[in-house]
Amino acid sequence: MEQVQTQEPVNKRQTAYMYWISDIKAATIDMSQQYPSFKIRDKNTVRVNLIAVVTSKYTSENGSYATLALDDGTGTIFAKAWNEDTVILTKNEVGNIVLVIGKLGLNSSKEVYVRPEIVRQIDMPWLAARKKDLELKYGVPTIAENPSQVYSENPVKVIEEEILPLTSKFAVRTKVLEILNNNPDGMDEGKLAELSGYNKADAIKAMTELIREGEVYYSRPGFVKGL
Repeated sequence: MEQVQTQEPVNKRQTAYMYWISDIKAATIDMSQQYPSFKIRDKNTVRVNLIAVVTSKYTSENGSYATLALDDGTGTIFAKAWNEDTVILTKNEVGNIVLVIGKLGLNSSKEVYVRPEIVRQIDMPWLAARKKDLELKYGVPTIAENPSQVYSENPVKVIEEEILPLTSKFAVRTKVLEILNNNPDGMDEGKLAELSGYNKADAIKAMTELIREGEVYYSRPGFVKGL
């Protein structure tokens, strides 16, 4: 488990800036002082305000360490908590849309993460509204086209996702949307994958991408619904 590095305490409460997660991942980090400092879009940033989907969660066996993987469609960042602070993360589930306000930190592998002060479950319209706000403020984000990877917080290996041909990927996404349009009350993700007629892993991957893009959402854990 990594050593925590966060900004040193200051008397004045710092502004929690709103960014794309990809902005945070691209931060310029100054390691010359005792505590790392983060410059994001030319702002010296201590605290951030994010709205994202929980895509994975982890809690250590003794409950002293917990993480949530947060994805806003531009990238993934981990929210991390230790000891008595873990309760702020453990009450959330995969598929929840959450508002997270917290301080930036840097682990021993030089990975930026968020140490949350507030984590609040919110509804899908808030995610769509935040996307519009950020597009107005910063423009449409640039998303890396390199093959994505899934990193485990309890790792032994890194799993490389299979990259589908564009035509196949489009077909899976189209079928998922078609099924949800015909089932306005939503559907269990396993049944949706089965009805799609495609490989389950490919169908789940298509659902995840559509959730990231705000086309569909989890109305409850494991239950997908169209807008």
